[in-house]
Amino acid sequence: MAEPTSRVPVDFIFGIFRIPIEPAFVVESAGGKVRVRGSFRTPCQPYNATASADLSGNTLVLRVVGKATGACPQDVVTSIAYQADVQIASSAYSRLRVIHEWRDANWPAETVIDTTFASK
Repeated sequence: MAEPTSRVPVDFIFGIFRIPIEPAFVVESAGGKVRVRGSFRTPCQPYNATASADLSGNTLVLRVVGKATGACPQDVVTSIAYQADVQIASSAYSRLRVIHEWRDANWPAETVIDTTFASK
């Protein structure tokens, strides 16, 4: 039987500036939140994304879901940076999974981060 899932608050900014030497994904945990900075592939421009977070058992799952804001001829593949601040104490989870999904592209969902943390 699957663990019950509960929604976790997330503040999300799509289209942030990142310095060129920053790694593709950065995860930080402090002060009752986990911050994920990442890059999201887009099939066209202009593009937008939303995020949601859930806690299922000991796994925190952050989903970033993209959707075009206009016509999407899927001819300009690029990446747009984002930052997600999930309001959750680090003691509430021991695994983090970040999944990217696209509503208007025939691309499969992609797990971009799947990592475990030491118990605190």
